[in-house]
Amino acid sequence: MTATPRWVVQHYPTLSSTMDRAGIFARAGAPEGTVVVSDEQTAGRGRSGRTWHSPPGTSLSATLVLRPDVPPLALATLPLMAGIAVAEALESLTGASVHLKWPNDVWMGSDPERRKLAGILLTSAISGQQVNHVLCGVGVNLTVALDQLPPGGTSVLVATGRAVSPRDMLDALLETFADRYRAYLDAGG
Repeated sequence: MTATPRWVVQHYPTLSSTMDRAGIFARAGAPEGTVVVSDEQTAGRGRSGRTWHSPPGTSLSATLVLRPDVPPLALATLPLMAGIAVAEALESLTGASVHLKWPNDVWMGSDPERRKLAGILLTSAISGQQVNHVLCGVGVNLTVALDQLPPGGTSVLVATGRAVSPRDMLDALLETFADRYRAYLDAGG
């Protein structure tokens, strides 16, 4: 059985992007389990170059440095595993039903009111058949007000009326992520 990652959290009040900072750490040899978290992201990004802005203290903006010992082709299932970890963390904190929209969106709400609550972005560095590192970026709207959300977006507060702190979300995410990641590694991806 694979060991659970030892999480080492690097916290910043403001960053342009947690992915950018985590990438610097990863290229410099930071160990698996390094987590970059920021209270505010000014130039976060999502899939297809979309921006992900997180006003101060209203969201979880985090990037996990991973070094999975799997073949590069096995990385294809990692976004889904990350989405499941985010969904399970949200469900444990809110009791609300959470849905995944492949490949990287987490949605909350009832049909047809379902809206995007969180996004996941993975990038990887590969040499030949060796995975050097994977950056797993997670953005979750927690207490963002409805008028600050993009069309089709929601936050935990808007969807459930519950205020979840970024710290509580991070703690729940790291717990569920560790469990799912260990299973992912044990299965070879």
